[in-house]
Amino acid sequence: MNKKLVSFHEIPFKFQQLRNLTVDKNINNKLTTENKKYHDLEWNEALPFEFLPGPKPLPIIGNAWRFFPFIGNYYGKNILELHKQLHKEYGNIVILKGIMGRPPFVITFSPEDCEKIFRNEGTRPYRNGIGSLAYYQKVVRKNIYKNNASLAVLQGDEWHKMRAQVNSALMQPRVVARYVNRIENVARDFILKIDFLLKNSKNTDELPDDFLNEIYRWSLETAGEISLDTRLGCLELNVSQNSEVQQIIDAVNDMFDLIFELNILPSMWRQISTPKYKKFVRTMDYLTSICRKYADRAQTKMLGSEHNNDTVPSVLEVLLKVDKVVAIIMAVDILLAGVDTTGKTAAAVMYFLSINQEKQDKLREELIELMPDPNTPLTRQILDKMTYLRGCIKEAQRIASITPGQNRVLPKDITLSGYQIPKNTEVFTGNLLMCNLDENYPKSNQYIPERWLRNSAPELTAKTPHPFVFLPFGHGPRACIGRRFAFCELEVLIATVRCQYIRLPEVELYTEWAILINNG
Repeated sequence: MNKKLVSFHEIPFKFQQLRNLTVDKNINNKLTTENKKYHDLEWNEALPFEFLPGPKPLPIIGNAWRFFPFIGNYYGKNILELHKQLHKEYGNIVILKGIMGRPPFVITFSPEDCEKIFRNEGTRPYRNGIGSLAYYQKVVRKNIYKNNASLAVLQGDEWHKMRAQVNSALMQPRVVARYVNRIENVARDFILKIDFLLKNSKNTDELPDDFLNEIYRWSLETAGEISLDTRLGCLELNVSQNSEVQQIIDAVNDMFDLIFELNILPSMWRQISTPKYKKFVRTMDYLTSICRKYADRAQTKMLGSEHNNDTVPSVLEVLLKVDKVVAIIMAVDILLAGVDTTGKTAAAVMYFLSINQEKQDKLREELIELMPDPNTPLTRQILDKMTYLRGCIKEAQRIASITPGQNRVLPKDITLSGYQIPKNTEVFTGNLLMCNLDENYPKSNQYIPERWLRNSAPELTAKTPHPFVFLPFGHGPRACIGRRFAFCELEVLIATVRCQYIRLPEVELYTEWAILINNG
């Protein structure tokens, strides 16, 4: 019988290992105890939750009346305007009670609070999802979704499992780099569409008033290329009203309104099947069927001789290998989440460049230097050198981010701005307002892409603000899963347009914030 012998000289080493483990364990236990003592002391010294400042609710109607026409002091304000008023009246932290039947929720405008929220969210962060979408996927069409659902709907272990399954398809830089040329082809077709619109315009120097819809079409076409491995045809010069392309465009546009109306505005859909919810179900059914059709087509191609044996598979191919239902869910999510957010951000970048001619000229110089021939195919290596372009995009995101902040439900008791915030409280981080405060970004109302460059002036640099102020794609485990693709789409579009169509507009920027399907 073989026995493992331990030589004499090994014994002190093994004893030292055991002693180190014991010491490490004791240190960890001591640190845990010290942290708990500090937390308890901080909690005991903080003001009670009931003392949080905020507008006082009235009996029965709560604070809902403040959003009513004529009598409400918050009526007609967008989220940034509302946050500015709340910050002015109540400071860095405010509680809103009695808002359309929702439980009380806390809004913080403190970077330190934001950091504390995200540092304590754990590995499975919880945030309130989109009720209408959750009910559709988990109840109405349970037979189709088979206990799966969107990342925006799932929580806890279910969310963690789904996120782990799809991370490799959307988060790897090499996968995103593979799509640069495909995204560029869409951008070049978008330029052809712009030329067509200009030629057919009464004023050849101006694009139509509804040009934002054309940007949405670019965004939707790109989303289809990424999530469905196909060109949908959104940028075709003459699209029939009865075509599949137009129906997809209409369905995606309808979903923006329906999600807002069912989940933010007062609605009885939870009690009865309202006309709006019936339309929501029909629209989701249609989008699901479209994504299923293209998933079936891709699956057949993978099994047949046409399958492309690239070293890096496409997003859809990776997701189909995980699970066909997961592939369909993510395709629907990308169509819904990517179109509105990426489209509006692209419009914001173009707007700020149009009203800041000197910034536009500087960007054009960078683009010409790196791509003297405008027909040069873009690569990830070329994009990585476009530092000023990235600064232009980030600065537009800072001033006019489509996501005004992040929502979380606290997994434990914590203190924020000197107040006790108990476990299970819903909190919202007002990052958009924080990004528009001079205390965080000097001259915050000015469009200064240079603040994002390494050699920027110290008083303007974007490296000095608190790291939890600028979070356009969220933070932590539930950060936007499509953020690499989204930023790449913006880089490619602006680089391809090369500023040649950007002119001073006759309108001011109006940014609309609504409930978003944040793919995290």
